[in-house]
Amino acid sequence: MGIARMSDYKIVALPVTLVEVMWDKMIPHLKKAIEISNGELTEEGVKGVLTSGHNMGLLICRGENVTAVHTLEVRELSEGLRVLHINAIGGEEMDAWFEQYVTVMKAIAKDLNCTEVRGCAVRDGWLRYLKSTGFEKISSTVRLKLGE
Repeated sequence: MGIARMSDYKIVALPVTLVEVMWDKMIPHLKKAIEISNGELTEEGVKGVLTSGHNMGLLICRGENVTAVHTLEVRELSEGLRVLHINAIGGEEMDAWFEQYVTVMKAIAKDLNCTEVRGCAVRDGWLRYLKSTGFEKISSTVRLKLGE
């Protein structure tokens, strides 16, 4: 198949009406994100927020194949700050399409009157990767589990 180029990929906004139809092609890409979400995400929950329209689904496709899946939502923070938040991201071949994805994500954020794009980087490797596209670390999340 050769080396993939950015132009080989299409980023497609998934209409709510097609979530059910595309789910079997989407969920394999989201499974890892769900597994490492510390219980914040479930398959049923992700599907629910997509089918209800509370989250937007973006598919990264190479030809007819889904290569990656992302879920986004607009969050209104204190003081009226409006942020496009990346809730889940999973897929393959990221080196080939991520730069194009950031450009599309910025355009979506601006169209939705957001001033920032945010997400959680569960693994430190993500932080190193994201720096090259302009992301910066603004906080860390810590947890103390309480026994039963």
